[in-house]
Amino acid sequence: MPWNECKPMDERLRFIARLRRLVGIRELDDQLWHVSFLEYDLGHFDRDHDRVEPGPNPFAPDTVLTMCPE
Repeated sequence: MPWNECKPMDERLRFIARLRRLVGIRELDDQLWHVSFLEYDLGHFDRDHDRVEPGPNPFAPDTVLTMCPE
């Protein structure tokens, strides 16, 4: 197989390796995992119940902005 046919797969593997470094998974308790992406907390995964509990939306504004300030 020529090298140029393997290049797209190599790019995909490099992307996956970079992505794995950005996603963080940390065990908090037995079968309870905290999941984060970059500096954002995404939530928790409970393996006993096979359930994901999302965390707060990191992109939601702290206050509601109005169009017409008073």
